[in-house]
Amino acid sequence: MEVTCEHCSTHLNIPDDRLPANRRVAINCPKCRNKITIDTGGRDAGQSSHPDAPADGHGNSAPGEPDEVQYDQDDSVLDIFEEGKKLALIMGREPGQNEAFKAAAQALGYQCVQVESNNDAIGKLRFHHFDLIVLADGFDGQTAAESPILGYLNRQSMSVRRRIFLVLIGGAFKTTDNMMAYALSANLVVNEKDLNKLPGILKAATAENEKFYKVFMDTLVETGKI
Repeated sequence: MEVTCEHCSTHLNIPDDRLPANRRVAINCPKCRNKITIDTGGRDAGQSSHPDAPADGHGNSAPGEPDEVQYDQDDSVLDIFEEGKKLALIMGREPGQNEAFKAAAQALGYQCVQVESNNDAIGKLRFHHFDLIVLADGFDGQTAAESPILGYLNRQSMSVRRRIFLVLIGGAFKTTDNMMAYALSANLVVNEKDLNKLPGILKAATAENEKFYKVFMDTLVETGKI
């Protein structure tokens, strides 16, 4: 569902599956903290900057109207991301790695989402598209080759998978080794000793990837395949 904050005009994309049916869901705009109300009770879904006025004057919904559920912007039940923002999923083995991963991604304009387990990561992947995924070898106690994250991504259609730039980072990887990356179904591999160079490595690799797929997509258009 697409929602617009009436206060700052920020556009938000909220997965329909995360919204309870027949409820007025009150959330806070992640940009200005304005309260937004979304009606999922079968009427025209809308939002309001002044949702606090009760229907019956006593703080209760009027008969037949949906109940209201409050969500804080940090509530894990409902993730809210600003429309148009590129998202990065960050999965480091330790806090220092997470900070390095986030700094590199944020320098390229990504909004970062950090998770602590494979289950949490797959839950995020089910409901959101991530343009960039950075996964450390050993995350949640598993090697990159055995990671259920890779298994999940490899089951996606090619039209979905090619929109995701996957970076694997570990002590056994040779930085920018394309054959190693290909063998692991990744776009880029980086040795963890090169984390201080990650912003530049990531910038060059994502730019090259975007250039390649632009040519690829233009070719599909010219040959009438899309």
